[in-house]
Amino acid sequence: MEGEEKGVNINLQFGLSSKHVGLSWIEVYWNGEMLTKFPVRLVLEQEQQSANATGQ
Repeated sequence: MEGEEKGVNINLQFGLSSKHVGLSWIEVYWNGEMLTKFPVRLVLEQEQQSANATGQ
């Protein structure tokens, strides 16, 4: 299954702030050169209150 191109997965945890929801693009730069870019869809979710928080 290995071809010419090989790669690894890297998991990063980071904060991201945005003033809008919807489709945005993340651009990855190294030494001033853009290596790749990929889409990220930001969705606003409502926080659900638990029964203990509402006093019920």
